[in-house]
Amino acid sequence: MDEIREAALAYYANLPESMKQQAWSFFRSLDRNGDGKIDVQEYTIALNRMGITWMNNLGFFKELDRDGNGTLDFDEVITLFYLKESGRSYFCDGCRAFLKGVYFTCLTCFNSGPATCSSFDLCCSCYRNNNFNHHHHATSFVDNYVLLQSIWRHKTVSPMVSNSSGVHTHQVPKTMDFVAATSNTVSASSNAAFTLFQLFENLY
Repeated sequence: MDEIREAALAYYANLPESMKQQAWSFFRSLDRNGDGKIDVQEYTIALNRMGITWMNNLGFFKELDRDGNGTLDFDEVITLFYLKESGRSYFCDGCRAFLKGVYFTCLTCFNSGPATCSSFDLCCSCYRNNNFNHHHHATSFVDNYVLLQSIWRHKTVSPMVSNSSGVHTHQVPKTMDFVAATSNTVSASSNAAFTLFQLFENLY
């Protein structure tokens, strides 16, 4: 969780003031008694109200509680805010563990896009120990950092277009070249590797 926590704090540090206020409003919405900290009961009630189920358990609360004092301060809630806003909720398809850091994804499934099939993601342990059952070969998998960098290196330069306000922007390409070994294309859709980019686009 440390890697996600550091990412969340880095995002927060660079947010415009309006979004920082939204983060504080989110914190206050959890803090029912106004004591400046979130206990387990407040956490559970708030997540039930928001309809967030996958983080609504004592185990995840303890993951967020970095100092282990039984409550969440603002910096610890920023991690929760980041996970909620970014939609970063990926689980290993081998052991069902929450994917906190580096993970492997099936490139064939990724290339197919969400309209065709779901992504298939694995923690490092399950991928290393072949602890999964999938219809694509193990050599079809790449880790999320390699995938992201490869997309960036090989993406197609897109033409300039005008939006409804007359502002010229780059049109998002429908497909992008990927590593030569795959001879496939990667769909520019809402998938794991694009989550952070989408978050920036939503914030600014």
